[in-house]
Amino acid sequence: MNGGKLALLMVTLAAMGTLVLPSTTSLFLGQHMWYNISGTGNNLPCEKCHADVFAEFKNNPGAHKTIGGGTDTVEHIRAACGECHRTSVVGTFASGDGTSATPGQEAHAAATIACMACHEFGPNGNAPYSGAPVAGGFDNVTTDTASSPYNYDNGDTTYGTKEAHQTFIERAVEDKTLIDSNEACIACHTYVPVKINWTHKVSLEFNCTYEYNTGTSGVTTHYNVTNWTVNGTRYTTVFGNTTGNGSVNDASNWPGWYPYSW
Repeated sequence: MNGGKLALLMVTLAAMGTLVLPSTTSLFLGQHMWYNISGTGNNLPCEKCHADVFAEFKNNPGAHKTIGGGTDTVEHIRAACGECHRTSVVGTFASGDGTSATPGQEAHAAATIACMACHEFGPNGNAPYSGAPVAGGFDNVTTDTASSPYNYDNGDTTYGTKEAHQTFIERAVEDKTLIDSNEACIACHTYVPVKINWTHKVSLEFNCTYEYNTGTSGVTTHYNVTNWTVNGTRYTTVFGNTTGNGSVNDASNWPGWYPYSW
């Protein structure tokens, strides 16, 4: 091989190297540095991907403030994330301590959690999560299309017999937008806005029939009330915002709204 051909070959190899070799190097700076996931030094940053949730929890004025330690420190908020989304009520999550590891079973890193996982009526009368209040006051949910594995009653014989929101809970369990009845829990207990399209009846109707009777005790008069019905249809949209204030789209002159559709 003469000098000219050798030089051409060297140039060709160099050109190919500039194209091929970079693909064998790391794509990202820092991808060979791993977070500590041991129980005593766990520094997995939940806020790295969930900064919005992290900020909500940091500014949270209400429930669950104490489950991670009770302060607004990064470590306590991260711990609170784990208390809910890695609770042993769900099962086994992946974990490691630097010397051994446990593979995940029901979930690897985190699970979507039913509110009732921590707030159901437990076998000893307490919630499964220590310190969590038991919801109670509902009937257990078993419908034609869905059932919940959690105990919604409070262990006595009057469970849910007077609860106005029992159907709300049942329809939430049937719906698959969120797990179990979380739609209903979130609608009532959080700052999430709620928009409801209501279909109301307009009038309560019944018959009153005058009766005049004579008998041994004298003359008696009264009205018999029969044929109770509801009639008319009124559609109303209610929007509740994050502050808890509600507005109605068509009720500026209510009561007295007329006409209505039959």
